[in-house]
Amino acid sequence: MATEPFQMKVWRCHPQSAPIVRAEKTCHGFANESGVKWCGPFTSANKSGWWLFPPVDIDICWKGGKEFEHRLHTPFDDSDYHLVRQLLLPSDQVDPDRWSIPGGRTKFSWGAVEDGVVQMWTGCIFETPPGWCLHIRSPVNFPPRSCYVMEGVLETDWMQYDIWTNLVFTKPGEWVELRWEGWPPLAQLIPVRREGFQEKWEHTEEILNRDTPEANRVFEYWCEYNNKKFGSGGKQNLSPDGKLKKDSTTYHRERHRCLGKEMEPDAEQIAPHGCPYHRTKTNTVVYCVNDKPLYVQMALNSIRMLRKYNQSIPVKLFYISDQPASQEFADLNVEVLIRPWYMPEYKYFSVNKAHLRELPEDSVLYLDADTFIFGDVGELFDRYRTDFTAVENSWVYSQGWNEDFLPNKVKPFNAGVQLFHGGYHRTMFERLPDAFVRMTKEESPLASWVRAYHNGCLREEFACCVIAAESEGIRYEYFKKPDVYNIQRKEDVPGCHESIIFHSYTKQWEMVNKWLQTRRKVVWPRARSGSSNQNPSESPAE
Repeated sequence: MATEPFQMKVWRCHPQSAPIVRAEKTCHGFANESGVKWCGPFTSANKSGWWLFPPVDIDICWKGGKEFEHRLHTPFDDSDYHLVRQLLLPSDQVDPDRWSIPGGRTKFSWGAVEDGVVQMWTGCIFETPPGWCLHIRSPVNFPPRSCYVMEGVLETDWMQYDIWTNLVFTKPGEWVELRWEGWPPLAQLIPVRREGFQEKWEHTEEILNRDTPEANRVFEYWCEYNNKKFGSGGKQNLSPDGKLKKDSTTYHRERHRCLGKEMEPDAEQIAPHGCPYHRTKTNTVVYCVNDKPLYVQMALNSIRMLRKYNQSIPVKLFYISDQPASQEFADLNVEVLIRPWYMPEYKYFSVNKAHLRELPEDSVLYLDADTFIFGDVGELFDRYRTDFTAVENSWVYSQGWNEDFLPNKVKPFNAGVQLFHGGYHRTMFERLPDAFVRMTKEESPLASWVRAYHNGCLREEFACCVIAAESEGIRYEYFKKPDVYNIQRKEDVPGCHESIIFHSYTKQWEMVNKWLQTRRKVVWPRARSGSSNQNPSESPAE
C-alpha cells in the first residue's frame, strides 16, 4: 500500500458483493449542466470517491417502527460461507463455528439498529493507505428518495472488516426500489484524512479588517477575486440592461493559477499582486549565530544531529558577520543568510534575532546553536499548533519572580527553542528591538528584576515574554519534556537524549558534548524511535 498512496483496495467476500464505480462530476447525467460547467465546488463534491451500489435487486417498504416488507428479486446465497471454509487452515487459531455459520453472513437486518433502519451487507472489505479513512454517506447531489444512508467514517487503514450499510427510511408505506445496476447509487465512499476528524481543530473569528498582515492578506485577496469575477467584463448578465456581468470562469482560472496540478496552493500565487505579506506553508528551522568559532562549532553540531533524523526539512542560518560562512553549512543543505550586526551600539548579540522577521514562511522553529537533537524536529510542527510555543522558565520562581511581572499573568519562557505558526515570528521579531530597549532602560518591575538578577544577560529572552504577553489574542503553549527540555542542573545530562531537543545553554554545552562523546554506545541505541538516518557506529554529537 505504501507504494500506491492513492489506492483503495476492495476485498470481496462474496461473488455478488456490492459493485463499486468511480464517482464523476455529472452524477451520471443527474447533475445540473450549468453547475457542472461552471461550479468547481459542485463538481469537486460530485466526483469525490466512489459510488456503492446494492449487492442485489430489492424493493423495501417501511411500515413504521421495526416493521418492514420487502421483495428480493435477486438471490443472495451463502457463497461467502463456502469461501471462508475453503480458505481456513487447521493451523489458523480461530473458532469459525462461532462466526462462520451455515448460511453465511447476515445479509439484512430489519429494525435491529433502531426503528426504520435496514442494514444491508455489502460483502466488501475496504483497505486504504495509512492515515486515510472512508466517509460513507448518501450519494452527493443526487435527487433525494425516501431513505438515506446513516453516515459514518470507516477507519479502513487498520480495520479490514466487511461493511454493512445502514439505510434510514423516512416515509412509512412508500416503496423504495434498490437496483444492482440502477441509479441513483446506494451510497458514496469518500476518502478522508484522519486529521479531519481526530485532531482537535480550533476556529477563530474576527470582523474583516486590515489591522494585521494576515487580515490584510485576506482582504486584498477577497477584493481582487471580486474584481476579477464582477469587474472584468464577464459574459453572464446579472442585470436586465447588461451593465452588471459576472465572469463564471473566475473560479477555474484562479484555481489553475493558485493550485495548478499540486495538492497545496502556491503561496506566491495566493497572495494578491502587491500584497507584501506572502505566506508559505513550508516548515522551516532557523538558527542565528555570529562568526566566533565556538558558536559556529555549536551550530554545526546541532545541524548535523538534526540532519541525522531529518534530511529534507529546510534549514536557514542567519550568519551575523561580514565574512562568508563555513562550507560545512552548505554541505548540510543549509541556506546561509549573511546579515550585519543589529543595533551594534548595544553589543548584545541576541537582539540580532530581529532579522528573523524577514522569513516568509508560515511555520518556523527557531533553535539556539547550543541545542542537541535526538529526534525528528519535524514532528513538533504538527504536535504544537498554537501561534507560539516555548519552554517554561521554571528557574525564575526561586529567584523572586512575581506573577504580575507580565500582563495577563503569562508564565515566562525560554527563548532558545521557539516554534511559531501563522507567521507570528514576524510579529515577535518586528517588535523585539523596541521591547529589548524597554527592558534595558525602563524602570518597570520586570526590567528592574532582570537587571538586578544578571545585568547584561537575559534581556532579549524576557523582551520576547513581554511581546507575547502584550499580543492580543495570541494562542500559546509550552513544550512538554519528551519534546524539548532545558538543562536545569548537571544531573540532567545523562538523560539529555530522552527529548527530541535538549537545550544546554552555552556555558554547559562543552560539558554535554564531552559526555556524549564518551557515551555513544549508551545514548545512541536509546535515541528516539523514528530516526531513520541514525548510525549506531557514530556519536550523536560530533
